[in-house]
Amino acid sequence: HASSEPLLLAADRAARQALPAVIGVLGKFPPLVADLGCGYLKVGFAGQTAPVAVVPTLSLLRRAMVVELGLFSEEADVLEDFCSRALYGLLGALPTRHPLVVCASLYQQAGVPARLYDERCALLQQVLLRRLCVPCVTLLHSASLALLSVGRHTGVVIDIGLGLTRVTPVVKGEVMREAIQAELLGGATGTNMLLARLAHRSAAHGGGGRG
Repeated sequence: HASSEPLLLAADRAARQALPAVIGVLGKFPPLVADLGCGYLKVGFAGQTAPVAVVPTLSLLRRAMVVELGLFSEEADVLEDFCSRALYGLLGALPTRHPLVVCASLYQQAGVPARLYDERCALLQQVLLRRLCVPCVTLLHSASLALLSVGRHTGVVIDIGLGLTRVTPVVKGEVMREAIQAELLGGATGTNMLLARLAHRSAAHGGGGRG
């Protein structure tokens, strides 16, 4: 669920007084875009044709999982540390200047209620807004964005990730949560299978000890 709250505490008088300044900031600095996957993080600036950085998620924060099968961590400190390192450390951007669009593949685990996904998304948004003072945050499902990139609002998106393949139906921009299918097979599965076959073939031809 994407938040439409443009300010840290929009109901407070201080935030209302800061509104003109924030509007000016939004027009001057391009939004940041972050695609948070279980295996890799892709970050960059809106309007560019490719990410600025693509890095393994665990390389930035080894002490805890930030996202697992589309479900964000329940620890606010972990989320804050990761976002600081990933979004602003890699891009060199000040969090108070740039709006942020977060792309995520949610609702992957059938046994996890959608409410829990929504609560974790809300926690991530609170961390970004209140701790890092991002001017505004929007969280969108990557399947909806994939369809929008080809000018469509309805379709079925097949996303083959590092360790997981997801099939996500989208109707008029809305993700059909109950119809999402996920399998623990991904790009790494194919890579490992090919490596095993090559090693077997090399051994069968007596090349196992050669460089």
